[in-house]
Amino acid sequence: MKVKFWGTRGSIAAPGRDTVVYGGNTCCVEILLNCGETVVIDSGSGIRPLGDHMMATRETVDIHLLMTHVHWDHVQGFPFFDPVFKPMTRIAVDGAPRCIKGLRAIFDSGIGDGFFPIRFEHLRAEIRYLDRLCYGPLKIQNTTITTVPLPTPSRGIWIPF
Repeated sequence: MKVKFWGTRGSIAAPGRDTVVYGGNTCCVEILLNCGETVVIDSGSGIRPLGDHMMATRETVDIHLLMTHVHWDHVQGFPFFDPVFKPMTRIAVDGAPRCIKGLRAIFDSGIGDGFFPIRFEHLRAEIRYLDRLCYGPLKIQNTTITTVPLPTPSRGIWIPF
């Protein structure tokens, strides 16, 4: 298993020379499982450079996107993740109970033009919601992922491990 942190910042991205050592983008972690599958935890602003890397090094993108919660700093990079605009991309989303609603809200907020000029259903990637982690472990080939709900004012953050 290989783990790469594409974003580790808190509520606001702060990329630049002063944040090179600890990362300037908001939460995004890539896990390459021994079986070859890719798991991405959260889609903060760090998912943008991850998407650039994937587009440059892979013909197709097939990932499990696990969302710990839907605070803005954990979803703000999703519309800038270039693979969502490619028909050969497959994204299986799971995690916090409201995770897919949080990702969809960026595109379909119902506020004027919304937060982004493209509607969720116009994304070209195959995006499917698994809804398994709420009920127990998620199996990805020979890897089992479980969650630990943490008490927070927003009714819990799910930490996959």
